[in-house]
Amino acid sequence: MIDSKEKQLNAVQTGVEQTLREEMKSYSDAVKQAAPEQPLTVSKIRSVVEEVVEEKSNNLMVFDLEDSANETEEGLNAAVGSILEELGEKPSFKACRLGFVAGKRPVKVTFNGPQYVHNLLKKAKQLRNSAKFSRVYLSPDRTEEQRLKYQKLVARLKAKREADKDGHYFIRHGKLCRTVKAVNSVKTDNMVQKINGTVVSKNNNKGDLKFVAQRMSKESLRRNKSDDQ
Repeated sequence: MIDSKEKQLNAVQTGVEQTLREEMKSYSDAVKQAAPEQPLTVSKIRSVVEEVVEEKSNNLMVFDLEDSANETEEGLNAAVGSILEELGEKPSFKACRLGFVAGKRPVKVTFNGPQYVHNLLKKAKQLRNSAKFSRVYLSPDRTEEQRLKYQKLVARLKAKREADKDGHYFIRHGKLCRTVKAVNSVKTDNMVQKINGTVVSKNNNKGDLKFVAQRMSKESLRRNKSDDQ
């Protein structure tokens, strides 16, 4: 799913970036003719790149939101607003479709600050339980360099998952993370957990769990005494 969304976004943004490059080239030629004594320096290029990255940090990409050729600006804003409300957020925003062919166009949503994007991405998994937006996917608005880096990270994620079945791998803050999968067995039919051979109902109260803990502690002490003898 991640790969398909990245490919979809790459196709759209490649066309957009190509147009921008052509426009920037025309602008650059005009600037050179008007001010040939002011060369394009490394610091100026770095400044422009930093501005682009900062601007993108205010954006959120929305995939698989229902699309049609008859969609209006009001309709799009209402749909995006419904997604935000589903996640318990109501910030002001601007939304627009990227691309020209209706049906698969992602949506770019711009907020007044990156904190809104961060909060929404943290809650994005909640959409899986939504009756209306379970297929909607949220993603940061990445630069071309960031997209390439993320694609490599996803490839590493898949390789790790295949090679290490005992580990739970995921991506967090741009890094590949691993945790150990839970070892306690759970019966889904009667919701019973098995801990060190002792059966414990998930409906047990604190007193029952305390009893189990004491029992396990006594068994451990008894085994230690046996070993000493």
